[in-house]
Amino acid sequence: MSHGDTGSPYPPAAAPLERLVTSLLGRQFWITACLMFVLGLTLPGHYGALRPLVPIFLSGILFFSCLRLSLQEMGQGVTVATARTLAWTITDLYGGTRMFALLQMLGTTMLSPLTVPLLVAHVHLGQGAAAGPSGGHPLGARMLYMATVLGIPFVLAQATRRAAPRLVAHNHHRLSLCAVFCSCTLVFIAIASNRAAWASWHWSALVAPLVLSSALCLAGLGVGLLAMGWLLPRGEGIAFGCGEIWINNGLAVAFVTQFFPGNPYMLLPAILMQLPIIAVMSFFGWYVRYRHE
Repeated sequence: MSHGDTGSPYPPAAAPLERLVTSLLGRQFWITACLMFVLGLTLPGHYGALRPLVPIFLSGILFFSCLRLSLQEMGQGVTVATARTLAWTITDLYGGTRMFALLQMLGTTMLSPLTVPLLVAHVHLGQGAAAGPSGGHPLGARMLYMATVLGIPFVLAQATRRAAPRLVAHNHHRLSLCAVFCSCTLVFIAIASNRAAWASWHWSALVAPLVLSSALCLAGLGVGLLAMGWLLPRGEGIAFGCGEIWINNGLAVAFVTQFFPGNPYMLLPAILMQLPIIAVMSFFGWYVRYRHE
């Protein structure tokens, strides 16, 4: 993530503390994310009361991402090519095309009210949920929940751009950092607030959902490398690869937390997905920086 067009990952004359924070929420984001993952599993205490914050920090990711682009810029970026492959602002870290990444993210999340329910139903492990795969909630309720979680931050971001354009411009280089902060915080809250659901399980019960998640991430890595090397220009290829690897599992966590609270068979695949995502994304970042720059 560069400051302006200088190529430097740090703002000018950044203080040592700011440089450290920028690093830990920038190219070294995996350290922060892994720390939040471990703390979520091991930090003593009961954190069930934090569960309502899951959709808030998920919305924070989208809010800070959308602050970077105006509606006009988004409209200009919707071409025939991008419409076919409508990722997340993590693409900034590796020099990908922000517009392509945002359009990919928005395009996939628009379908999430349908795709997320299908996803959690098919990765369901063990015995069925007490209320069945639908959780006892009609499709309309699920769609409304997703539309609210995703729509409100998008609207607020555009309203903020109009009301305080200078403030947004002045802090433009910090917006991706804020999005990563929300993502890392979401990792901790999602795990810590739900871990009581599987507290009595043996650790070996976590292997199956972790293996499934890892296989999915590796498949995304393969698709991303193929796109970056053969199908798309470099910037769009990097953005597409980031989107394929860093799928919006926070959306799945918010969904199952809302409609399947306390059900480990639904929660674990979405939550444990974060670990292989971090690992595979770190490898992808290394590959991009040292093999393509």
